[in-house]
Amino acid sequence: SVYDGTHRKEEDLNNDQKLLAIRRTPSLIEYLSYTFCFTSILSGPTFNLQDYLKFINGANSEQGKPAPSGMVPALLKFLTAAFFITWTFVIPADWEPFFDAEWRESHSFFYVAGYLYLICFITRCNYYFAWILADSVSNLAGFGFSGYDEQGGAKWDKITNVNPLKCEWSSSLKV
Repeated sequence: SVYDGTHRKEEDLNNDQKLLAIRRTPSLIEYLSYTFCFTSILSGPTFNLQDYLKFINGANSEQGKPAPSGMVPALLKFLTAAFFITWTFVIPADWEPFFDAEWRESHSFFYVAGYLYLICFITRCNYYFAWILADSVSNLAGFGFSGYDEQGGAKWDKITNVNPLKCEWSSSLKV
């Protein structure tokens, strides 16, 4: 982004590069605060330096309106994260039977495949929990506001890591 903003001509950049181009080299404190930002240091979400600099400089607003409170979106994401971590306590991910050839042979293919799918889902729930909780923390700090939709409602999806429904129900591995 710094290279795009300081060394390349404007007409050589695509739309994304124009939006994310850094026009000046960030100071050491800006760079270190971006690198060690508490909302994403362990599990994300990732974000661009340009978005971070706008956030810390108070230019997080879109369309001329100030950014609303992130309390409600953060609470909803926290409850969603709690939902996913609850699954790991209700159904523990026990991989041992799957590696036992005798167990696999004593059950039908569909039972073993269903068991494998369930255990994989429970394992993914741990990741969903961590990613959604980190997104919630970012929203609570005020970061992640991406503007307003057509109805005037606030959107808090600028730095979202994962959408579990799209991930679980996708018809493509590219999601």
